[in-house]
Amino acid sequence: MPDVVETEFAIPPTELEQHVRRSWQQLPRDDARPLSRTTTMNLVAVAQADDEALLRGALQRLFRSSPCLAFLVLLSQNDRPLEASFGTHVAVGRKDRRVLLERVTLRAGRGDQRRIASLIRPLLLDDLPTQFFWATAMPEDARLLFALGSLADQVVFDSTLFADPEAGIARMSTLSMPTVDLTALRTRAWRHALAEAFEHVPWSPGQAVDVTIRHGDAAGTRAAVSSLARWLRDKLDAQVHDETAPHGHAPATEPCALWLRTGGSSIRIEHGWPSPQLRVSIELPTSCSVPYDVASPALTRGELLAMAAQDLGVVAGRTT
Repeated sequence: MPDVVETEFAIPPTELEQHVRRSWQQLPRDDARPLSRTTTMNLVAVAQADDEALLRGALQRLFRSSPCLAFLVLLSQNDRPLEASFGTHVAVGRKDRRVLLERVTLRAGRGDQRRIASLIRPLLLDDLPTQFFWATAMPEDARLLFALGSLADQVVFDSTLFADPEAGIARMSTLSMPTVDLTALRTRAWRHALAEAFEHVPWSPGQAVDVTIRHGDAAGTRAAVSSLARWLRDKLDAQVHDETAPHGHAPATEPCALWLRTGGSSIRIEHGWPSPQLRVSIELPTSCSVPYDVASPALTRGELLAMAAQDLGVVAGRTT
């Protein structure tokens, strides 16, 4: 793999626009290897300042598959003055160099958060899609969320970060652009396993379906239950119940188990914690299947962000 050279330096916020617009021309050209810019999208990501390392880690995973112009907005609850920095990640190979990431970082206290959208808007690459990642809890004052959301082609959030996942998801649904919950992507293996097993179960529309989902105490697993419950109600008009598992080991961002019952048949799916797999069992009125395993890989937020971009078809190519 090529080496990745990272640079970052502070910029006065008043000079942000002129500097970012010139950054491509100012990258070092004293190397015989050609330099290309392979940006696929704009990314705007918001988190609390204390979560900066987590957000940067997610970005590290994302830009290798989806090179981007990224704006990291780090919120503080104090009155610190607005600070800005600019950085790049350049992959240096034997024959060429590629700009994987151009990153603007904005650190904003309470008084400057209202300026963020107006600072970012003129810097977006107009001919590329924009993905907005809200990587923090649902705020009481949602003006920043809605202002940045209005710049985007899709809004991505992680309901595991919400104190009340159902209320947070309902608030996000009021945005006028498509939304993606990373929790729904985390539980994709559960939906696939259930859909595949359901093909073997006699069922017709209108037939009662009863589902019980067992989960742990973590906010992430409660969000996963909410995501699966909505899907089951939408697809099967199912009656969904949840129950808390006894104290002990439980996955942090997935349910422990799911039981579906309809017309004398049942499907049972159990998380093979800590191994990344699901154990599926099917019982029909006249027979039982041999239990089998389905892979359920644990994906990082960066990998899930890349999936969100690909799923909605917002990734486009741009080479300069």
